[in-house]
Amino acid sequence: MTLSRCYTALCHCKGLAYADHVRILLYDVINQKADDAPHLILSIISAWPSVLQMNTSSPVDTAVKIIVSHQLQCQLENGQYTATILQKCFNQLYDWPIVMSQTLDKFCIDLVKKLTDENVAIVTTNADGDSILSPASYDLVKAVELVAGQLGWAWIKYQLIDQVLWPMVEYWKSKVRGSHSINEGSICAVLQIIGELSTDGLSCDQESVMELLAKVGTLLQVDHTASVSWIIQIFVVKTLMRLSPSNPQSVRELIGGWMSKSTQMIPAVIRNAFTTLTRNAESQ
Repeated sequence: MTLSRCYTALCHCKGLAYADHVRILLYDVINQKADDAPHLILSIISAWPSVLQMNTSSPVDTAVKIIVSHQLQCQLENGQYTATILQKCFNQLYDWPIVMSQTLDKFCIDLVKKLTDENVAIVTTNADGDSILSPASYDLVKAVELVAGQLGWAWIKYQLIDQVLWPMVEYWKSKVRGSHSINEGSICAVLQIIGELSTDGLSCDQESVMELLAKVGTLLQVDHTASVSWIIQIFVVKTLMRLSPSNPQSVRELIGGWMSKSTQMIPAVIRNAFTTLTRNAESQ
């Protein structure tokens, strides 16, 4: 806790350019699901009170506040009355909400809905020629991941992925040869969320991750790649890489076949990741 305060204070002294360093620290504290996360976050915020007020439109910053409110409410319901003191500190000193404005699951679904906006879900190319999400899209995706991570793998798999995210992919697939209302940026964002969140399932329900792997893998099959854009193929491959610990050999064969048939330049990040995947598959 002391180290986090010192780090935040140093960033504060460095100026606004270092605000994102503290925001990343807050994200990581929440993402680690530590029992004392509210205490630690209060300690960090006290060293730079305005750090989450600089960008009021940031979905990650909003997610941090809502998750902390949810955690404190749960602590109160479990008889941990010190949570009342923490609530008052957040509200009176830093103007954070005392009570959740909405449940975590509803907030998460609302974040996903924003990804259907073609002005939000945008894919760009970085200096290395790799296709990546725009800063605004990435921030929204990280907010979804942060909130969903608090709800557990069962909710992620059977409510978020099966009921919301994958139906978006299926609808896009059904319209891919003609006009469709879900833009490619949205699908890329959805695939990235699936890949990142599925790492939570590897330790508790590997079979369900293998099920996802099979679904995502269909997008690289020969009869589909002719109508699937190169950008989405790149995001499919990245998602498969994230799912690969559930079945490294299958993913190696799938991506290897795709690479051998590709007529476009494959980004270095994928080539390097495939080399590592091949090494891991051969060692098993």
